[in-house]
Order: sequence, then C-alpha cells, then structure tokens
Amino acid sequence: MEFSTATPDKLALLSDPYVRIRQLESIVEELQQALCKQDEMEQALAEREEQFRDLVENSQDIIYVHTIEGIFTYLSPRVAESLGYDSGDLIGRDIVSILHPEDIHKMRMALQRLVQKGIPVNDMALRVRHADGHWCWSSISGSPVRNSGGQIVSFQGIARDITAQKQAEAQSKEAHLFLNNILDGIPDAIFVKDEKHRWIFLNHAFCTMLGENRETLLGRSDDAFFPQSVAKIHWEHDDEVLRTNVAHIYEESYVDRSQQQRFISVKKTRFCDPTGRMFIIGTIRDLTEHKQSEDALRQAQIQLIQSEKMSALGLLIAGLAHEIKNPLHCIIGNLPPLNYSIDLLMELLDRYQLEHNQPTPVLEGLLTTVDLPFLKTDLPKLLSSVQLGADRMDEIVQSLRNFSRSDDHLPMEANIHDGINSTLMILKHRLKGQPDRPVIEIHKAYGNLPLISCFSGQLSQVLMNLLSNALDALDEKFTGKNLQERPWIQIETARVNTEHIQISISDNGAGISDAAKGRMGELYFTTKPVGQGTGMGLMISREILDRHQGKLTWSSSLGEGSTFTIVLPIK
Repeated sequence: MEFSTATPDKLALLSDPYVRIRQLESIVEELQQALCKQDEMEQALAEREEQFRDLVENSQDIIYVHTIEGIFTYLSPRVAESLGYDSGDLIGRDIVSILHPEDIHKMRMALQRLVQKGIPVNDMALRVRHADGHWCWSSISGSPVRNSGGQIVSFQGIARDITAQKQAEAQSKEAHLFLNNILDGIPDAIFVKDEKHRWIFLNHAFCTMLGENRETLLGRSDDAFFPQSVAKIHWEHDDEVLRTNVAHIYEESYVDRSQQQRFISVKKTRFCDPTGRMFIIGTIRDLTEHKQSEDALRQAQIQLIQSEKMSALGLLIAGLAHEIKNPLHCIIGNLPPLNYSIDLLMELLDRYQLEHNQPTPVLEGLLTTVDLPFLKTDLPKLLSSVQLGADRMDEIVQSLRNFSRSDDHLPMEANIHDGINSTLMILKHRLKGQPDRPVIEIHKAYGNLPLISCFSGQLSQVLMNLLSNALDALDEKFTGKNLQERPWIQIETARVNTEHIQISISDNGAGISDAAKGRMGELYFTTKPVGQGTGMGLMISREILDRHQGKLTWSSSLGEGSTFTIVLPIK
C-alpha cells in the first residue's frame, strides 16, 4: 500500500478543516482498497494451498520432504496405504532407517550428490521396509529446495510404489531364465538370426559347436567363423526362408576346432513378431555319431558278408582239395611201383633181346614200329614228368587246404612262412611273365620265427589282400611299358622282440599319391580303376589284425613303390 507524502503546501491546506476531512476520507478509501486486495490475495493463496493440499493428499504417490541430513519433515497421507505407516510415525526419522541394508549406500551417495552438486534424483529404485516388516520396491525422485539466498535447505520429492512392477520383472526374468535353461539343456544347437543374418539368440549347444562363448557370438554373423563361401551359402538359405516362409532342411559337414569332420542336419524357419520384423529360427542336430554308427553297421554287414563269402569259398576250396587229393594220392602212391615195374620190363626186354637175337618176322615188325631204343630212353622221362606234376599238384592242394583252413573259433599255433608260401602258390599264375609285362620276381628274406598263436585262415586273407595289392601296383606300373627296371616283391620276416614278429611286403610298383594316403583304409576308397577294387580289402585286413592285437602300417612314394608292415604278437 502506498501513501502520499506531506509537503508544506499540503500541510497548509490541511489547516482547513474541510480539506482535512476530505483528505482523511481519501486515505481511508485507499486503506480499504488495499485491505480488499490483500483479502483477495490471501483468499487466492488459501484456495491454491487447498488445491495443492488436495493434490498431495490424494496423489497415488508419496510426497515427502526431508532435511539435507535425510530427516523426514513431511510425508503425504499416501504413506499409510503404501507402507502402512502414519505420517507422524516417520516424521523426525532418518530416511535410511526404513531402507534395505543393501540400498543404504546408494541412497547416501544420491544425497551427497544432491547436497554437493544439486543433482536431482530420478527414478532410483530402492527397497523400503513396510510397517509389517516385508520389503516393498519404491521409485524415488527428488530435487533440492533453496532459500532466497540460493542455499539448499531441504529436499522434496515423490516415491512411487513399483513392487508389482518389480515382481512382474522378476517373474519375467525367472520365466526367461527358465526358458533359457530349457533351451541350454537341449542337445541340439538352437539359434535366432535377424534379417541381417546376425545372431541375436544362441543356446549353449550352439556355442559349444563353434567353440566360442555366447558374448563373442551375439551380434555377429557366419562370415566371422566360417569361410566366406560357406557363409554365403548360409545367407542364401536364410534369405530363401525369409522370402518364401517355407522351412528349409538340409545336411552338411564342417571341420570343428579339433580338426574333426562333423556331420549336421540344419532346419530353418521364419518367425514374425507383432511389429512385423522377421527372424530366422534354426536348429542344428549333430549327426556325426549317427553317421559313425551307420558306418560301423555297414562295415559289420560288409564284414559279415565277406566272412560268409570267405567261409563259403573256404568250404568250396576245401572240398575241391579233398576231392583232388584222393585220386592224386592214388597216382602218387602208384608211381613208385609203376617205375619199378617198367624198370623190370625194360630189363626183361634187354634180356630177351640178348637171348633171342633172331626175332620172328612178327616181332621184327613190332620192333620196327615201336622204336624200342627211343621208348627205353623216353619212358623214364615221362614217368619223371608225371611225378613232378603230381608233386606240384600235391603242393597246390596243400596250399589250398592251408588257405581254406577253418579256424574262426579258437586261435591255433601256425607257421607264418607256410601261410606266405601257400598264398604265393595260389597267386603264382599272376607272377608269370606276360606279353606286355615281364615276370615278377619274388625275393624272400625269412627270419627265424617261432610258431605264433593266430587264426591262420584270416591271416592268409590279409596276406592275400596285401600281395594282391602289390601285384596290382606292379601291373599298373609295368604293363605295356618298356622299362629297364624289373618288377619285384620282397617279403621279409623277423622277430622284433621276445613278444612280437614282423612281416614286411615291399614292391617297386606305382606307389600311392599324397592325396590318397590320408584316405587309405576308408570304406569303399580305392586307388584302383573302376571294377578292379572294392575299397574293402585294407579295411578288412586292419579289422583282422585288430582281432589279433596286431598292427598294420605303410609307407609309399608315388612312382617308386610301397611297403606294408604287419606286427603280430607271438602269443
């Protein structure tokens, strides 16, 4: 309110009673107007205060004021519904007295920033003790209150109950963790990619498959871990699934970190979220063990078939050898008395010629026709040739019997050299010279070997496989070529130590390329032309030697030849 300042002229006028009354009335009127304005202002302030009070007291959040030390000076009535306290119960108490012990440090640091830097607190989540003792979650926001001098004198803010939100988050996190644990427990690799081929979810099996941790893989793509050519194929599959929404299933192989080849089956499908974004969901199943089981089963079947074939062949050979042996032994057994009888006849003819030097015309004609001198010279030669042939047939029959020996049930002591010789006897027709290939020489360097306990029929099969391979290699190198070098096979045997013997079969044939060496022994792999090799001989040989607790090794140089070495236990 403003009042006019008195001057000497005005004082002179005031001496007039009338003027003086008028002046007083004017002053009173001004006072009344000022009082009316003040009443209006106070009423407006009261109304505004009432509005703010209604807002504070009816707010769903707790409104609070506390000192810079953290002592509550005001709490809105909402504190009763949210925390179970009367407002007066907390006035004068430190804010940290109702905080969870693990959150006290966080609150003190926030107060320190408020006091020192005036930095407001925004949505700080704290655990607050309810009046009944359980913990509630509150989101705290606050700002400093300054006096006219700009100094911070207190803090005011709001606290919102977020317990339900935190519980929902915890349940969601628990459900997410539960789902992740389930997915991590699945042995198949599972992944999710975005439209840019980046992995955004991976289970444990996928990380194990690539040998990387999840953090390293997330956000990256195939080209970070596979060759560019392989990654492009993966991306083409992804794009096709995203474009067509048709699941894509295929099989492929890769080399893992341990340099082992793995076989996998991959299935990719498309997924769209509510916003329309598309993702690739993929599963990968490791088929390596399944493939190995299939190969093992196939090998077992092949071995069984081969064993049955060899058994049938052995029975056939044994039967033939038996059938040949009986008449052959009859021939061999009758040759000595036949020789003796012919010698007697020759002696009788000689004696008859001496005593009857005048033959009759009939006898003279017979002597002229028969050519007795030639007959006397040639007949012993014929008998000797028959003896040699019979002996040769006997050797062949014995070799056939050795090769077809049925000993699948129990090992028996056998002479390795007999097995080698029998096998060479059976293969002798392949050693002979051909019009386009010279004779193949056999060099033997036999050591002094004891009898060994073995399945001799099966070992004969191994020797047959190795010697046949050597003959094939020699045919490949020497047939149709005029080489100065002569083809040969060298067979060496030796006693390695008190417990093992060694058989080495070397040749100067075509040899084996470096590319083929790594695949030697694989099922169906062969270096021979189509129709000449089955790819099973070496594999079966190794299986047989494994049964004998033996070992097969080899070395080879392309164009120079190969050496296959067998080591076998004596007992």
